Amino acid sequence: MAMFPAFIDIKGKKCVVVGGGKVATRKIETLLKFEPRIVVVSPEISERIQALKWEDKVVVIKKKYSSEDLEGACLVIAATDHSSVNDRVFQDAQKSGILVNIADDPDKCTFIFPSVIMRDDLVVGISTSGSFPALSKMIRERVEQVLPEFYEGIVGVLKDCRERALREIEDVEIRQKLMNRLLDEVLFYEDAIPFEHLMQRIDCLFEEYKNEKNH
Repeated sequence: MAMFPAFIDIKGKKCVVVGGGKVATRKIETLLKFEPRIVVVSPEISERIQALKWEDKVVVIKKKYSSEDLEGACLVIAATDHSSVNDRVFQDAQKSGILVNIADDPDKCTFIFPSVIMRDDLVVGISTSGSFPALSKMIRERVEQVLPEFYEGIVGVLKDCRERALREIEDVEIRQKLMNRLLDEVLFYEDAIPFEHLMQRIDCLFEEYKNEKNH
């Protein structure tokens, strides 16, 4: 069954990862992009997780999982090699109303961990609802080709343009025309265009549409 896509704010919130192997490491790497407080619970951890601990990016508790580890968590991911441990995590999370994802077991997930593409505030999540994760990865790789790194700065520029338009142009129709034009001319600029030229073009467009208001 297809799952409804939702985006949630996890910045500064406790996210628990039970397990310390390769799968857990991949999940942690993705979560870190969204700045949560990550707590890893596992007797053994990968070298990468150890490095993240040294960098103070994650908290590591080297022990076997217990239900108390979920206290205060907004979501939990279980990625251990032991189905009995994963089952306990799922049951405990269900009882506490915590979002839970059990790696490679879609029947024990209240949320799906998607393939993620991130360009500044632009986030694309791709999921097959747990049916065939490899397809999500393949689609992500193809979408990344049409969302170049150039988009990193552009999303912030467009956000500023929207706020500026709300301040400077009262007419809703003119403002919408301006925003559509900005999308056409700013979003699809080649990444070789110098940033200062891009900003000059934006200023020209604002003047053009501000003048249209007066005609």
